[in-house]
Amino acid sequence: MVSRRLVFLLLAVLSAGLLLMLCFSFLNNPLVFDDEPFFREGGPATLLSMGFSLTPRLWVYDSMAASFTYLSDKIIWLRVGNLILHGCTALVLFGFVRQLLNSLERHSSFFLNTDTAAFIVAFLFAIHPLTILTQGYLIQRTIVCATLFGLLGLLTFWQGLCGKRWSLWTSCLCILFSLYAKEHAVMLPALCFLLWVLHRRSRLPSSFGIGETFAVLAVQAVFAVSVILWAKGVIGNAYEIKTEEVLSDEAFQPDGSLYVLSVLNQMGLFFKYLSLLILPQGRTLGLDLRVPFPLGYGVWWAWAGLLAFVAYGLAAFALLLRGASKGLLGFALLFPWVLFATELVSVRLQEPFVLYRSYLWIPGLFVALALGLRRLKGVYLVTLVPVFALYLFGLSYDRLMTLSEPLFVWKEAVDYYKAQGDAPGLFGGYRVYYNLGVTYLDAGFVDMALHNIDKAIIMKPKYEYAYYQRGKIFLQRGKAEEAKLEFAHAISLKPSYARPYVGMADALKSLGQTEESQRYLELGCNQGSQLACDRAHPKAPLMLAPKA
Repeated sequence: MVSRRLVFLLLAVLSAGLLLMLCFSFLNNPLVFDDEPFFREGGPATLLSMGFSLTPRLWVYDSMAASFTYLSDKIIWLRVGNLILHGCTALVLFGFVRQLLNSLERHSSFFLNTDTAAFIVAFLFAIHPLTILTQGYLIQRTIVCATLFGLLGLLTFWQGLCGKRWSLWTSCLCILFSLYAKEHAVMLPALCFLLWVLHRRSRLPSSFGIGETFAVLAVQAVFAVSVILWAKGVIGNAYEIKTEEVLSDEAFQPDGSLYVLSVLNQMGLFFKYLSLLILPQGRTLGLDLRVPFPLGYGVWWAWAGLLAFVAYGLAAFALLLRGASKGLLGFALLFPWVLFATELVSVRLQEPFVLYRSYLWIPGLFVALALGLRRLKGVYLVTLVPVFALYLFGLSYDRLMTLSEPLFVWKEAVDYYKAQGDAPGLFGGYRVYYNLGVTYLDAGFVDMALHNIDKAIIMKPKYEYAYYQRGKIFLQRGKAEEAKLEFAHAISLKPSYARPYVGMADALKSLGQTEESQRYLELGCNQGSQLACDRAHPKAPLMLAPKA
């Protein structure tokens, strides 16, 4: 027994070393997406000054802000923290899979024992490119923590069903932490209920009455309801702030309820997520993937997605009711299906397909993988598993390499958008061209920046941000008159947008119109630009009084 534990300890250390080796070169990756505004100068300190409140995500954000403010402002340590949490999630997944297999799959005829099967799937989870995406995107610590505590909640709930009363009630605390790490975990109490169904249908002995079990489920449900009440404003609505912008200037508009069309679309995309989990491919694993949105109720693939989604759920539930190994397979298949419900509660049009969200609900499918691995012959295990692990390792390295440079991220997004062709309902293409253009400009590639900004303006003629960026490019090239026109256009489209006023002031100053330049600085200051205020009303430099 001791030697066996020692072997698993060595394997765990080796796995941790491989995970560290995979991510080590990228611990200094630059900030991307929402990481940049979160870690802007003074941002973490401002968040901490607001105090603590029982709001989803806030305890995770506060922990990151506190680490950044009080311990170290080096981003590398936050990435190390994310990596440790990811490793802990894989470790808890190992424990959860092992516990389920030991309870429901005690066949000695299989080549793999339960411990080895659980270890393999936990390792594959740790190095899978869909889960590694969270290591390049710091702010997604929320979903890592939600998954970590969610799996802990499921593990302790199952242990409670198997006889440990303290574990049963501890699951409530774990579920609370999970739900308030990220509201997308709100369906976890439903998974606990399905675990109870699996336990009952498998005819496993129980130390408690139904009343106590349902009391625990009721407490978990109260936590879930509190999160639902907090997020009730997004239910059935377009919560994404760019939805109206995305639809403006589009020649083909959705004909029907945006919410209904979004639900139909997400049900079909559920299987796209599953396909990328089973067989991921590098070009389809970007951070910003634009996919078609159904433009009406006559789109056949939207209804096909609905039928497939419902059939999948019914088939998985039928397996669950059979208990034992088949019941466990049913639970594993229901795991992503139940948690995916959060993708159906609001309109998802601007970002309908976001891969890192799947981190929360794909662990269940690794339970199914463990069942499958135990049924493989030894010759297939020793050949297929290492090859697949090496394949995943390479893809994950490629993902982290892409995230190491913003240019790679947005170039990949543009390439993926181009590959879609002229598919109807492909919204938001202007944003990827715009972001690529801005990234080129920041890197000093002015010609490439102008090409992509021009493309964004062609696709979205009333996009004020693109006109501002084009004005900056013209100003850099010494074309003040052209820049002046671009800034004026941006201001006319959105008078409350402060940056073009500063750009206009610079263009006018280059043209020798100092009074008009000062006027635009005043206007920019009135719109809230601190830079415009500082330049419009410069403070006199401090002078040290001469010594007596």
